[in-house]
Amino acid sequence: MEHNRERLELFRDDLVKLRNWNQSPILSKVDLRDASVIIFRWLFDQAPILQAICDEAGIALQLPGASDAAKAYTMKVVQMQPQFYLCTEASGDSPFGMAWISLAEYADDTLLYIDGHAVTNRTFIGLVRNKLGGSHFDIADRKKWQRDLLDFSDHLYLSGQNPMNFAMKCMITGIIRAMEEKIGVI
Repeated sequence: MEHNRERLELFRDDLVKLRNWNQSPILSKVDLRDASVIIFRWLFDQAPILQAICDEAGIALQLPGASDAAKAYTMKVVQMQPQFYLCTEASGDSPFGMAWISLAEYADDTLLYIDGHAVTNRTFIGLVRNKLGGSHFDIADRKKWQRDLLDFSDHLYLSGQNPMNFAMKCMITGIIRAMEEKIGVI
């Protein structure tokens, strides 16, 4: 079937980019925007490519999420009302472990908190893709948490990059880990 071949070719091209970004120590702003398009296409589009490929192969798509211990720790931290908190489960590197979760759970899993506002994986990708220029640039109607995250990202650096780039790097690392451990593509 022609559409399956085309989808597989797109998947392979995207995978090369994700692997390169995963191996890079930092992401640039261009990489951040480009990665948002790929992750959206793979996970959150109307017909997510990664889900379709897994379905055709008879593989359950599982992605890294928070363990119960990690969720409990995050709730304790959030109760202290930090201005910014990044949940490291996105990369599967939480000191409290991680859990393999479904795509639906992953979409709604919290990636970060900004001034008490929980930002999910899907919402974060939507911000970068739809507001910051991944595939569309829209400065109008930005929500307070979006403005706060952008302002905050200008002043904080994690591993030599702003928090948004670091969060995207964590997502990429988690997706690559799922590909290696659960899907068996890499």
